[in-house]
Amino acid sequence: GGTVRLLNGSNGNVIASVRPLDNGNIQYLGLVEVALADFNGDDVPDLAVSAADPLGTNGLTAAKAGKVFLYDGAALAKGTLT
Repeated sequence: GGTVRLLNGSNGNVIASVRPLDNGNIQYLGLVEVALADFNGDDVPDLAVSAADPLGTNGLTAAKAGKVFLYDGAALAKGTLT
């Protein structure tokens, strides 16, 4: 449904929730590809997110298609999206 949720591995609580593929009031309702890797060199895995659907499918707009959105893992662990 387009939502990415980061969960605490110990208790299953939601740490953060993000919908990076929505474009204004147009919701992306398709599958989301995610990956974890240390992109900024701080030894904390960062989150990479992209759409799994092609442009025009499930609400994916040209502004979001073919892009990868990166989030700082250290900030995510604190519940902040940057």
